[in-house]
Amino acid sequence: MSQAPKWKQILEQALTLYSKDENLKPMLEAKKIYFDKTGVAHEEEEDYEARMSSFNNWYLFEFRYPNWHQVAIKMYLENLAEEQEVKEIFGGQLHSVFEYRGKNLFGRDVLVDLLHKKKLHLTDSSQMPSLIKNDLFIGRAIPTPEGHELLEGLSILPREARSNIVKECKKVRKYDSLKEESKFLLQVESLRSKWKRYGHLDASKIFVFNS
Repeated sequence: MSQAPKWKQILEQALTLYSKDENLKPMLEAKKIYFDKTGVAHEEEEDYEARMSSFNNWYLFEFRYPNWHQVAIKMYLENLAEEQEVKEIFGGQLHSVFEYRGKNLFGRDVLVDLLHKKKLHLTDSSQMPSLIKNDLFIGRAIPTPEGHELLEGLSILPREARSNIVKECKKVRKYDSLKEESKFLLQVESLRSKWKRYGHLDASKIFVFNS
């Protein structure tokens, strides 16, 4: 079995460190905040593992505990001065709403980052989930020399909500603010949870934004 890339190893190591001992309290507080904002995750639900992965990524990349001077992943990397390439990879991670565009002429999977208006090509080794062309999802993409790779924890969105989501992406993009982007993406996660509960309702009526 081939060894995982260095950046994946570091991500796992950081999550392990920031989930135990003196970091257990921050993680539990982060979990309460995250699921209060996005909707409760139940173990019996089919997307439970994906939602927990989404939380783990949010915890490492975005949550800042009051006593921390930085987010967890950056604090972990401070002690790894030699890992400049990994720092650059994590610095370029994209948290967004993506649309899967299928494969290009070279057989590579193509995504469009709807929030930042970017086209991404996934690496040949990417663990591509079961997506159909034009599927929408919230996720995180990591840039590597060979292309982008998706982190675990995708949140599939209803296609019927595409128009409303794209319009809101355009509004949020004008702020040019990571804080506003994070706020928006958490709201989309919350609306997704609502859609999952009320699947009989038209998704375009659920994904309504009040920005």
